[in-house]
Amino acid sequence: MAAKGPFSQKDLERSVNSGKFEAVYFFHGTEEHRMKQAISTIKSAIMKGSDPSTAWRTYDLAETSFGEILGDLKTVSFFQERRCVLVEGLVKKSSRGGGQKSETDDEADDKEAKKIRLDEKEQEALLDYAQNPSPDVVLVVACGKVDGRAKFWKELSGKTFSAQFETTEKDRRVMIAEKLQTSGMQFAPDAREWMVERFANRLSLLDSELRKLELYLGGAKKVALADLEACTSAPPLDSIFMLTDSIAAGNMDDSLEALNSLRRQGEILLIVQGMIVRQFRILLVLRSCREQKIGGEETAKRCNVKYPFPYQKYEELAAKFTMEQLKKSICALSMADSKIKSSGLDEWHVMEHEIIALISAKQAGRKPAPPRSYQAY
Repeated sequence: MAAKGPFSQKDLERSVNSGKFEAVYFFHGTEEHRMKQAISTIKSAIMKGSDPSTAWRTYDLAETSFGEILGDLKTVSFFQERRCVLVEGLVKKSSRGGGQKSETDDEADDKEAKKIRLDEKEQEALLDYAQNPSPDVVLVVACGKVDGRAKFWKELSGKTFSAQFETTEKDRRVMIAEKLQTSGMQFAPDAREWMVERFANRLSLLDSELRKLELYLGGAKKVALADLEACTSAPPLDSIFMLTDSIAAGNMDDSLEALNSLRRQGEILLIVQGMIVRQFRILLVLRSCREQKIGGEETAKRCNVKYPFPYQKYEELAAKFTMEQLKKSICALSMADSKIKSSGLDEWHVMEHEIIALISAKQAGRKPAPPRSYQAY
């Protein structure tokens, strides 16, 4: 059965910690951090009082045959009440991106079939198992984004506890607020906003930064903005504004110098990239509101930024872009993350390449070029 409404980490914790497990979980989506958190919750509950050598097994379909995995699922456990099998790699990873054309359900089926690491008989075997699972085994199937229109995913979702891990900007702000509230530390309003600004697109880094902050405070509970600036691994917002402003002006030299300056300062690229993408998303919302003649204060609320500052800075930047340029820029910069993971090249060079492509397109007054392979870079 599919999860009713948005997936709730708290509901999952409450359920498994009381010993109530679903027979088969199907986790999918692009929010890897939250998915790993959910899997970790299940693992912790399974491992309580169990033999660690047999209670938890992880398989990757890129390395293990489905027949071997199915055999393990059907093996009776003689020494413990319950064990878990995690299956990953069901979907082949692809570094290619771009826009999606309109497709029929049949076309979606054909496209998805090429991505799934199971042939038709193996897909049927997995669906049969989901219908009649082993009573002492908890199966967790975890994969990336899938096309819910395809027949196989529809059937798998219908026979399992299916949860999609996708979040909006608003969702991420709420999650960060909850994290800060449960951290045991008291954040000043400007310190709270500082954390949201830097980690809204990089939730996976938030936990380690909070632990670092706790050590820095040495038992103190109140967190001021100065504390965050002193100890967390996030660049000053002004540095990101400077980079975004240089891109908006089409100034290649200043843009690359701003990026290299962040690198020399020892900043973490994933945080830098997340902050840049967030700024472009704010600019897109702001530009859209301006075209609809919505007032400044209401626009600031929709952008989740303070009015009048830093809203005024964003307003100045938004005027330098068209709606189409902002949309294409967000797409290209967001995809840089997957390219960094898949190309094996220096991550800063990949980001530099994306910025060069964006500015070249802006200078030429055309749309950014479609993503290219990095093999020749």
